[in-house]
Amino acid sequence: MTDEYKGAIRQIPLKIMPLEDKTAWKDMKTRWLNCSQHIQRLLNRYWFEWKAWHITEGNDAKVRQWMADLSAWHNADSKTRGKKPNCPVKPMPSSCAKHIYAVLKSVCGGLNSRSLVLAMNKEAGDLASRVASKSAFKRWQRALCDMGEMPTYSRPVPIPFDKANGKAYNDGEHWRFQFRVDRFPTTTKKGKPKAESHLEDVRVMTSGRKGVKLRRILEKVESGDCKFCGSNLVERDGQWYIHLCYRERKDEAVEVDPNKTLVLRPAKTHPFSGRSEGRSFWIMGKGALLKHVRAADYATNRTRNESFRYGSKSRRGHGRNRAVYPTKNNVANFKKTFNQQAVAQVVRIAIDRGCGRIAFRQPTAIVERSRFLATSGNEYRRSPDSWPWYQIETLLKNTANRAGIEVVSTGSRKKKRPQRKTKKGVTTSQV
Repeated sequence: MTDEYKGAIRQIPLKIMPLEDKTAWKDMKTRWLNCSQHIQRLLNRYWFEWKAWHITEGNDAKVRQWMADLSAWHNADSKTRGKKPNCPVKPMPSSCAKHIYAVLKSVCGGLNSRSLVLAMNKEAGDLASRVASKSAFKRWQRALCDMGEMPTYSRPVPIPFDKANGKAYNDGEHWRFQFRVDRFPTTTKKGKPKAESHLEDVRVMTSGRKGVKLRRILEKVESGDCKFCGSNLVERDGQWYIHLCYRERKDEAVEVDPNKTLVLRPAKTHPFSGRSEGRSFWIMGKGALLKHVRAADYATNRTRNESFRYGSKSRRGHGRNRAVYPTKNNVANFKKTFNQQAVAQVVRIAIDRGCGRIAFRQPTAIVERSRFLATSGNEYRRSPDSWPWYQIETLLKNTANRAGIEVVSTGSRKKKRPQRKTKKGVTTSQV
């Protein structure tokens, strides 16, 4: 990977629109489901062939002996035990990878070769990096010694594809995707056997107000401003989606004055207040949406809790299906999204004004009680919750540092109260 692109790989879900021809749409979904089941069988067979190859090479005994030596090394005297023993076995040698690929290619003949390789590469990365449950050893080490379980896949798995067998394009009206994920045998004109695949051409939903961000990202992917990374074809609740993965380019260096400072602080009547060069301005507007969303989520959670208290066990559900589960993280997710939008706006203002330094005044525990972000929408709560101020500071540092802007925090929530002495010499906190 070149240094042209930076940062973590991001993902956006794109819903695939059904075809007008219902028969063709049904056949297409059937092909995708078959490919997804091929991936499921492929990954289960992957671990079986991996373990069989290592046992044939005698690597299970080597790993077992290494575990015993490592345990003895830990129990020995630290001054005389010597160097720590290293594992003599690699999780995925090249000869093992070639053997597994040859077996899986013959078993999963209905899957496109590129999708097969992408699925194998992803599983190889997980195999080498995952740690076993309740153990300090790797998962593959315990599985090879019959001391841990191997992962199994009991449901169809997403189908991977990348720019080698897929692309995104705009036909002038809508955004569409073309990809090849299946494989079927056929013959040439001379009667020789060969393999082909269907070229799937589908339209994704990017219309409306909610599709503005999706269209912007797809335009960047098509123009090359964002790198098109490995993506997935996913089925969820009877609908098919494309989870598009991309990586952005490096931010161009901006000219800022390190002597200019933008002061950011939470306000009382609106979310944030900024000040630069003797001029004050609002950030994130009046925050009317914050009060509405917060109050609505709290009211929903309160009513569901009341119904949950008197409901039967079957109505309460289990785990993720519990009646109160969907609303528990709504407020936390909204706060994070709000902070991300605020930080992006602050950094954009700092670049436009040429400020090379941002001073964030983080409120103390006493001051935050009167801030808009901590009080808006809390009228009906017995104990108002707080706002993640440290999250703002962390997001601000990560975003501003990429643009070459320094961030300084001028407040602390752990500020101690002043102390005073009583007549008996006992130290107490001043109220």
